[in-house]
Parts: sequence; structure tokens; C-alpha cells
Amino acid sequence: MKFKYISPSIEAFLGKGVIEEAKMNSFAPFECVHPDDYEILCKKVKGEIDYSQILIQQWKDNTETIGGLRNMRHPFMKTGN
Repeated sequence: MKFKYISPSIEAFLGKGVIEEAKMNSFAPFECVHPDDYEILCKKVKGEIDYSQILIQQWKDNTETIGGLRNMRHPFMKTGN
């Protein structure tokens, strides 16, 4: 598994270094997602989530503090040939 895009804003919420860690270890999000939301993350990876609905997930930041993130998918349009 490899990330295509990670929003820089994630570091404002989870702490500096989160993006670099995810680039080196693509399973890092599974280590910091709250256990109650682990299955939601698995479904996101498998493509089994209805992104027309807003998702709220709980995550641990660099200090082990739990917080919630709202997630909504925005499609990217590819132009050209």
C-alpha cells in the first residue's frame, strides 16, 4: 500500500512528522487510529466506504491524545488525453 496524496493539513492536527512517517511506513495510520475506528480505516483501504457520507474517525496524535477528524473524499478530475 502506498499513499497517492497526504494533505499537509494533517500535521496541524496529528503533529509534525506524520506525513514523513506515513511515506516510510504506509501502515502507520493503522497504528494511530482509535480501535473503535479501525474497521472504518480498513474499509477505506478496500474501497468499501460510501464517501457521499461524512466520516468521523478518532486518531492519536504524537502525544497519544485522541481527537476526531472529519473525512470527506473529493474526486480529482484528470484532464488531457
